Amino acid sequence: MKEWINEENRIYLKDENNNILASVDFVAHDSIYDITHTNVDPSFRNQGLAGKLMLKMIDKAKKDNFKINPICSYAVSFFDRFDKYNYLLAND
Repeated sequence: MKEWINEENRIYLKDENNNILASVDFVAHDSIYDITHTNVDPSFRNQGLAGKLMLKMIDKAKKDNFKINPICSYAVSFFDRFDKYNYLLAND
């Protein structure tokens, strides 16, 4: 069974063997989450996991009333493609 885990500066998906399948790292400051790194295990790429990580980050930002500063290349491209979430961007 796969399970999403929320830690202080990381959200990740692990499998039943505790292998990390996908993760997003972020730094919190001044009511902003800087998304610094996303990673998906090569054997699970092209299955939408990176996008799901971003949606988890969006949910967290909304819940915590934070803005998002996408720093890593995947986060930047996600917010470029899905501009309906741009109201959460720190520079908006």
